[in-house]
Amino acid sequence: MLVYWDVGIKRELTVPYNPQQNGVAKRKRWLICEATKAMMSDLDLPSLLWEKASNTTVYVQNKSSHAALGDNTLEEAFTDEKSKVGHLRIFECLMYIHVSKEKRMKMDPSEKKGTFVGYNETTKAY
Repeated sequence: MLVYWDVGIKRELTVPYNPQQNGVAKRKRWLICEATKAMMSDLDLPSLLWEKASNTTVYVQNKSSHAALGDNTLEEAFTDEKSKVGHLRIFECLMYIHVSKEKRMKMDPSEKKGTFVGYNETTKAY
């Protein structure tokens, strides 16, 4: 087992390519997989959406409170600011997508129906 000191905190590192040594990461991965499987089977989603579903699972878990952090979210622990959760949506709910003027004809509708499959990490869009 490798050990090093960083700002007075003892940290343990695992040997590369040996996940059996890291029970916390293994448990977290298992929880993400189980939540994703439950979400996909509950909604009868095709297996090609597993990546979107698992990314959404992780995003929501990061916005959820943790007992180990004093019922704070991970974001609150790092920034000391309250997390905003008003933008959270139910996975695979009905949503309307705006079609800009440049991409439609005069009599075409300004929106089209869609299905929510995840959050965008680079913009505020879904």
